Amino acid sequence: MSTAVITPVNPMAAEGKDTVLAVMRRDRENFTRLVSDPKNWNVNTRCTGWETRDLVGHMIDVMEGYFKNWDAAVAGKEGTALGLPVMGETLNDHALEFRKLPREEALDRFKKDAQKLDKMLADLTPEQWTSFMVYHPFAGPVPAGFYGTFQIMDYGVHPYDIEYGLGNKLGHVDGHAAQAQCAAVDLAQLEQVVDQAAQMLGVAQEQPQVALYVGALGNYAVGECLDHRPGGGQRGTQVVRHC
Repeated sequence: MSTAVITPVNPMAAEGKDTVLAVMRRDRENFTRLVSDPKNWNVNTRCTGWETRDLVGHMIDVMEGYFKNWDAAVAGKEGTALGLPVMGETLNDHALEFRKLPREEALDRFKKDAQKLDKMLADLTPEQWTSFMVYHPFAGPVPAGFYGTFQIMDYGVHPYDIEYGLGNKLGHVDGHAAQAQCAAVDLAQLEQVVDQAAQMLGVAQEQPQVALYVGALGNYAVGECLDHRPGGGQRGTQVVRHC
């Protein structure tokens, strides 16, 4: 694990954009390296019922779902959200559908989608990072900058899922990814982060949607961060996980 120090950032703020994109690209490169190895394609991962190829299908699915709703937001159209209760089952079904693609076709499609989303995020102005609202396919409207953090959640965790399937049962998420996943690494600031997320969603913290949503952005990530703090606890894999 890297021992380099990274300054904690709030990925919800425009000032965190460069760090979010840097960590996203680094972790995406690691994910791409693992899924591109032909020997890994049919390896069972830590995600129940998913092989490495299904993680590629999952990434294609989520990114292309973002594109559809992003285009709708640009056109000024109202988006739709399926709701978080169906998120796990729907993502699982969609990922498995991509098994019909030949390996090279799936990898090519994934890489093209990744570059497209990378450019969309990079082109956001500071104001758009925090204020341009794009419907998440399950959670509803969120600021466009959140999608960089969503990508880090996937690219930071799924390489671990593959490595687990390859025999590395003691692997852990890199500290940089864990810090970027946490809206603020200092746990004392978590309440402020939850408040900010709730305000952006325009609902009360105690409502179920916010509890789950912040769980995906905060509690799950904090579970990862605990592994990288002195005396840290266990990984938070039991918290809001779609696989």
